[in-house]
Parts: sequence; C-alpha cells; structure tokens
Amino acid sequence: MLLIQGKVQKNRQTEEALRKLRRQIPRTLAAEPLAMETVAAAADRLAREVLEGRLAWAAPGYDVAGIARMFLRENLEKRYRLELSHLPRENGQGGRFLRQPLGVLLHIAAGNMDVLPAYSVLEGLLAGNINLLKLPSADSGLSLWLLKRLIEYEKKLQDYIYVFDTPSADTQKMRQLMELAHGIAVWGSDAAVQAVRAAAPANVKLIEWGHKLSFAYLYDSEVPEEKLRGLARHILATRQLLCSSCQVIFVNTDDFEAVKSFGRRFARLLREQEKEYPLPGPIQGKLTIESLTKKLEGFYEKNPCYRNRQSSVICRADSRLELSPQFGNVYVKPLSEKKLTAALWPQKGYLQTAGIYPKEEERIRRLAAAGVTRICGIEEMSDVCLPDSHDGRLPLLEYSRLAFCR
Repeated sequence: MLLIQGKVQKNRQTEEALRKLRRQIPRTLAAEPLAMETVAAAADRLAREVLEGRLAWAAPGYDVAGIARMFLRENLEKRYRLELSHLPRENGQGGRFLRQPLGVLLHIAAGNMDVLPAYSVLEGLLAGNINLLKLPSADSGLSLWLLKRLIEYEKKLQDYIYVFDTPSADTQKMRQLMELAHGIAVWGSDAAVQAVRAAAPANVKLIEWGHKLSFAYLYDSEVPEEKLRGLARHILATRQLLCSSCQVIFVNTDDFEAVKSFGRRFARLLREQEKEYPLPGPIQGKLTIESLTKKLEGFYEKNPCYRNRQSSVICRADSRLELSPQFGNVYVKPLSEKKLTAALWPQKGYLQTAGIYPKEEERIRRLAAAGVTRICGIEEMSDVCLPDSHDGRLPLLEYSRLAFCR
C-alpha cells in the first residue's frame, strides 16, 4: 500500500505517485518551512489518545506506553533542544549560520520493531524534512496507520509524508526514490546498508543506522534476583531482535565453573517468565530443529546448555561478543574485567547497549571509551529513555545542514 497526500492507494499506482512527487517536491521545498511546533502538536495528540486508552495500538511484547511517550510534545521539544540548540548562530566575524533541513529524506526501514519506521519519519519531520518511507517487507501496517493518523490531525503534514511499499528487489523504483532524496536514512543489516551504499547516487547523503550488538556485563556475579528477573524479561519480551537486546551475558571471571553456575541460575529465571512471552509455532519449530542439529554435531558437549521449554542459557568458554540464537536463547561467557576492552575491539562499530551490574561511574567511562554508545542497568536495556541518541549520534543533527550567510 502507498500513502500519498494523506490517502492510501494501491501499489500499482507507484509510478503515477512518483511522477506527482517530482512536481510536488519543489513546490513544498519553496513553501514556508515546516515548524517543529506543528509536528509536535500532531504527535502529542496521537500519544495522548494512546495513553488515555482512546486509541488502540497493538504491539505485543513491547512497552506501548513507553513508546507512546516518545511522541509526547514535551519529549519531542526536549529532543529538539538537546540536538539542535548547540549549533552555532554567529561566527564572530559578522557572519551567521542558518540551520536548514536536508530537504528530502528517504527512510529505508528495518522490520525488527513495528513502530520504528514511523518514528524515523517523525524525526525527519522534526528537522523539517519531506519524508519518503520505504516500508520493510514484513511490515505489520502499524507505521502506515500511525502516519495516516498524524496527517488526519494536521493536514499540513500530507506534503511531508509519503509511504511506499516497494520491494527492495525492484531496483528501478528504488533508484527513482533515491534520486528524489537529499539524504537516505537506512536501517538494517550489513547487507542492507551495503546494498544502499552501492545503489545510492553520489550526490545523496547516507545516514546509516545499521546492525548493532548489545550485551550484559556482570562485574559482580552476586546480582540481586530482581535485577536478573528484569534482564530475563528484557530478553524474552524483545526476543533479542532489537539493537539494544542482550545477546551475551558476560561474567567477570576466568572460571568456567562459575559461568555454568550462573547459567543454571539464570535459566531458572527465564523458565519462571517464559509463559508470559509465548513464541509462534513456526519460530519454536525452527529453534527446535537448530538445537537438534547442534546436538548431533556435538556442540553441547563443549557448550553446556540449560534448556527450558521455550528458552535456554548456552554457556561458552570463549569471550567473543556475537549474535545469540535469539528468541530467548542467550549466551553466557567468562570475561575478566582486565580483558574487556580487548574482547570488545573486534566488534568496533557494532557496539550499542551495555547493561551492567553494578553501575559505577569509572566502569561506565571505560565502556564508553571502548566504543559502547549506551550504558544502563541490566534490567533497563530496552527501556525507553527520553531523550536519547541513536548509536552515539543525534538524528536531528544528521537530518540537518547549515547555510552560512554574511
């Protein structure tokens, strides 16, 4: 489905929509700039209707209220001030800088979180851009629904929001979308980012929000039970599909027996809660086949696995940060504190969230110096924190440019 000028249309109308866009974009760029207050007012209305229960917003496994708060006016205004208020205004020599939107932003969204495509567009709107959204292939329809609601609340936004359901394999239409843009915000795997790099025109800015890895680090393995339960909930609720999802729990030790002891303890906590987060049958079947294959290959002889009905803890003796089997199946590994920076180094550029226990300032600073861009308690890894950065960068700044005048 398409969303063009606030109206939902069939995919077969894509060519006509692109022709109209080529005529409409210059007119919108020449019009009065889109005010942040206009965007924030529409988003705030949407958020309050969700929070007050007047608008149903289904997002199984996610903190719907926390996500809705991301759309509140007060939080969007905080983001705007945080990300853009520090930009220079004067150069001290009689010249001045004017912040401007990039112009047209093409968002190539990932499908690991239903609301993410719509929120990416909202960020583009806050910076004043015209936004073209290419939906992920497995999109649930939530983003199109949310963006249509925003336009219903504020008609001005119909010239700034366009949604396309174009398959990535349709290279001709993807190229046409890219040629309309001043910037491309691409979310997803290394393969997705590299494909866009290869196809994007040379005069278009790339803003890459690619694949990331996150982990928990226990400086002290005597963690309070409630904090570990919070980490278990995070792993089960997110299915380890988000950039902030815990893939590996590192224990500050060189003793593999201590790792196995912790693994047994954590498996029990996963088992207590897994009924609250049931997996679809096809996913459970796939995981079962993968587990049987590993058993036949002798994987579990060296890597003890404490398995529950739908989740598991797999203990490994290496200290490598890597993607887990996901869907409630987490790795636990030994990693003494003195080796931490060296162990994280191979994943430079992929590091995102570290959930740590205990939270101590000096250790937070060391992790930040090692390349981690988001540090929190182990029970807070997927919590919505407002305002926040994306992977150590500020999106509204990425979606802006400066014009120098004198």
